Amino acid sequence: MAGSLHGERSAAQIMRRRLHLPVVLITMTIGVFALGSCGGRGPTSPSEITPSTPAPTPTPAPTPTPPSITFLFDDGVLPDNRIGIEDGINLGYAFLQAQFQWQLAQSITVRVTASSAFPPASAGSNGVTVNTGNSNWTTSPDPNRRKIMVHELFHVLQFHNGWVFSPTWLVEGSAEFVGYRGALIDTGLLSAAQSRGCHIWNISFWSPPMGPLQTYESTIGDGPTYSLFYLAVERLLGERGVAPLARVTNFQSSFGVSQAEFYGAFEQYRTTWQRPSRYECFGFR
Repeated sequence: MAGSLHGERSAAQIMRRRLHLPVVLITMTIGVFALGSCGGRGPTSPSEITPSTPAPTPTPAPTPTPPSITFLFDDGVLPDNRIGIEDGINLGYAFLQAQFQWQLAQSITVRVTASSAFPPASAGSNGVTVNTGNSNWTTSPDPNRRKIMVHELFHVLQFHNGWVFSPTWLVEGSAEFVGYRGALIDTGLLSAAQSRGCHIWNISFWSPPMGPLQTYESTIGDGPTYSLFYLAVERLLGERGVAPLARVTNFQSSFGVSQAEFYGAFEQYRTTWQRPSRYECFGFR
């Protein structure tokens, strides 16, 4: 769930199988909070769905780690990884508190290993695991590592808030969108327009062209699919910010449009994409 490929497994299967914490088995039954409606009127037709992103809400400065989050660092984890992961998790928790009023009702563990095992990061109901020896992690710049931590922590929120883990593109795209907002956009490292351009850039170089969004209802697929998922969630949210992502159990009621309508509107939107003249995300992802 950190922008890596997982073949043909569903998002729920991916989450259940990827967490390697030694204590509590991941379950799909935990639904600690039900935050109610998403707020505001959703789009009533595809024509009302816009790609614009509202001005970022300032993210509070990272706070000290709350007592409900425990870090476990294995021998061999480098000091810069320890500091970066703690900062990323604390940044993510501050962002999720500010945007979703999320209060951890149960303790979670952030387990950090020096292993090269795949994936570099994963999440479940009882926490996050990071494998800092994985090449995808070691080659990532620090801002992207913080984005990964916010991404994974949002997956924990999804478990706790009782998300329905389908379709895959929405589950992963929401975590990716929140990760970029919390770690890169709202912190001023990238603008929303720059981030959008970077994702369009990633997709534009993939051959053969990626399939319709509907292709990814139950699979992550090949290529830069997380960029496609990000752009889909950005389009879906429009002017409303991230609030509708607090708890998604029904697509229509959460976003004010049916999946079929959105698929049609999004594929039309894809025809308007133009590759930016330059790539602006070097050093950030």
